[in-house]
Amino acid sequence: MSHLSAAQHWGWKIKLPPELPVVTVPRNRKLTDPQRAGIDIRWFNLHPDDIRDGVTSRLRTVGDCSRSERLDAALAVADSAVRSGEVTPTQIRVEALAGPRTGRPAALRVADAVDGRAANPFESVLRAICLEIPGLLVEPQVWVGETGRVDLLDARNNLILEADSWEFHGERSAFVRDVRRYTCFVRLGYAVVRFTWEEVMFEQDYVRAVLTDMVRLGPPWRAPAAA
Repeated sequence: MSHLSAAQHWGWKIKLPPELPVVTVPRNRKLTDPQRAGIDIRWFNLHPDDIRDGVTSRLRTVGDCSRSERLDAALAVADSAVRSGEVTPTQIRVEALAGPRTGRPAALRVADAVDGRAANPFESVLRAICLEIPGLLVEPQVWVGETGRVDLLDARNNLILEADSWEFHGERSAFVRDVRRYTCFVRLGYAVVRFTWEEVMFEQDYVRAVLTDMVRLGPPWRAPAAA
């Protein structure tokens, strides 16, 4: 078991579950049609140290996902692995440098971006999209004044990005709290952009367009200098 299937095995949160179980087999391994049925096969000669009871090791799993998955899915795995305390950013970078040449640039990009402060894959995927937008530099889970912690903050552009999930914002009390909270951020001089889970996961062109516009428009909402 490997890649996203191994990530699930280790209890990490991922962007979306794989359509089929992912399995890595040696390059010279011959498989019959029945053996191939119902699994996503990856061919690679793993080192014994990369395997734990039939599953790729935690660090190998992060590396495999970093090299083979899109940035948003790979970053969700890496963030979750670091958040669990079972893998460190330094280990991820060392593995990326020591791993196969194929996919190394992608693995290093994940190593550069990984941040265990991300609360969930929703935020990780949104941050991955932000990495594609020139002029946008966001940091996860940052306190803004005394109002509260935001999902993503671009301090240079005075821009707050919120990944709004109905799971945590569906009750009236949560709605009232969020309205007051977002208004407080605006009074402090920030622009607040909110995205739904469906937009971040399945309408990424829209998310990119919004973020590109926000950077292009610039921050006329800057708070006045303190007296």
